[in-house]
Amino acid sequence: TFLADLFVGALKYQPSHGRLRPYLFGFVKKNYSYVTAVLMTLTLPIGTPYYVVILGSLFATLIVKYTFGGFGANMFNPAAFGRIFVGVAFASQLNAYIGSPTDVPSLTATGQTITTVFNATYPGWIGTSLTNFPVDSLWRLYLGNYSGALGETSVLLIVLIGSILTILKAHNWRPTVFFLVTIWLSAFGIALVSGLNPIIYAFTFVGIGSVFFGGMFMLTDPVTSPTTNFGKALIGIIAGLVVVLIRTQTGLPEGVIYGIAVANLASPIIDKYTTGLTNQFLKQRYALLLAVMFTSVGISSINAFAAIPGSSTSQSSSEIVVTPFKVFTGQATSYAYDEAEEETTIFIEVGVDRDFKIVDITILSGASSLGGYLTNWNNQKGPVLDYYKTLTIQEVKALTIATLPSQLTLTGLTVTTDRLFEAVQQSVAHLDVYQGSASSFSCDDEYCDELKTIEATVYVDRETSVIEGLVLEGYVASTGSYLTRYQSNKEVIQDYYIGQTVASVLALNQPPLYPDFDGTQTGLTVTLDRIFDAIIDALKSEAL
Repeated sequence: TFLADLFVGALKYQPSHGRLRPYLFGFVKKNYSYVTAVLMTLTLPIGTPYYVVILGSLFATLIVKYTFGGFGANMFNPAAFGRIFVGVAFASQLNAYIGSPTDVPSLTATGQTITTVFNATYPGWIGTSLTNFPVDSLWRLYLGNYSGALGETSVLLIVLIGSILTILKAHNWRPTVFFLVTIWLSAFGIALVSGLNPIIYAFTFVGIGSVFFGGMFMLTDPVTSPTTNFGKALIGIIAGLVVVLIRTQTGLPEGVIYGIAVANLASPIIDKYTTGLTNQFLKQRYALLLAVMFTSVGISSINAFAAIPGSSTSQSSSEIVVTPFKVFTGQATSYAYDEAEEETTIFIEVGVDRDFKIVDITILSGASSLGGYLTNWNNQKGPVLDYYKTLTIQEVKALTIATLPSQLTLTGLTVTTDRLFEAVQQSVAHLDVYQGSASSFSCDDEYCDELKTIEATVYVDRETSVIEGLVLEGYVASTGSYLTRYQSNKEVIQDYYIGQTVASVLALNQPPLYPDFDGTQTGLTVTLDRIFDAIIDALKSEAL
């Protein structure tokens, strides 16, 4: 930013300005390049490559600030729009770690920060529990004991420094207060209609991410804010509404920067109609502020209500939401193209049902590294992801890049689809697949003269030898009451073996009695014996 200011100053220099050096010194001094530099850097995570910081700083200074004439004339907050540019152009490279994500205890295995995890865990941000998150309590959340953007995590420190700036009259308190109150009240309303603890949820909602940082240090920028106190309060409410809507109604994990951007856009027109109205219509203006604020609360609450299953505007009963039985994380790294200088890493979550069939693939980041490719991927990814949902983990493990079916590739996006496939395979690479079978007559009398066969597929964690999944296929029981009793107890049988080690199951010398079996196991002896024998046969075989 300093060099950009020097560059623009040199372009603007005229001999009538006097000596060059004093002119440049004065020019740089009055354009406050360090403010943009510090603010934008504090919105970035620690793993952001240096060249990304440089490009973002040049964009913020040369394009955003000087398009309108420099400091004091710029319509938009340079740091905010520099961060938006970086987020759009280099999203996959904004890492909250240096080296490996597993080196940072307060990150997930895929390198996600708490904001992304919360959004992925609770779609629409409807949830309160922080258990098993990178930070597990409100106290640690507000202390900032977790990884995120450099300046956003410690709420207590932000409030302390922001309060000092307010006392010193370095900025106006109204944008911050109305911004925070709007978001807090909106979250409170969402919690009420969603059946959550409204106090805990509201403080969690405003404590996660950059709400306090953006509200204290960026929304209060005097250059891009309205000049009147009424206008400053109004942009706080507008920005707060945008943040809540983006968080709850889009797939983005954060919305503060966009809230600030919309507030910047609204500032000129607010100024146009409020400047000069010093003491006129005070009651009406503050009534308008309250009306806009509670409109935000109402919109947020209505949207939350609409998302509740069973409400009149929720999804139709024909749209079944499948909750995965298990979720595995995976990643893969490759160059986007032959001449690329840096590799791109994709992070995914693969959800499977009880039969280890893929039911969901969530791409957390890194689908593609370049804008055009990323746009094409977003437009064409549907059929690829849908085809994955027709495959079992065993079928995925049997594939190779060379044998990928055409449904898993896209013309012009081969590197992206290959990287996705490698990430899917990496997510289940720790699983060994064992298959076995067992045959027996379905009964002992003379009418049972045909052998019935059941196949068992057992998924085992290679490192721990713990059984992760069990799939039973083939002839499990005859029709009628026997089949009904088996089907109602299938998960009880599966759960008995899942979680046990291979050695403990092989040590059994006879079929077990299954806890929580619905009804007596008498009468299903042949079926349960056949299941047990198939599982033993699978575990004694070689891994596929």
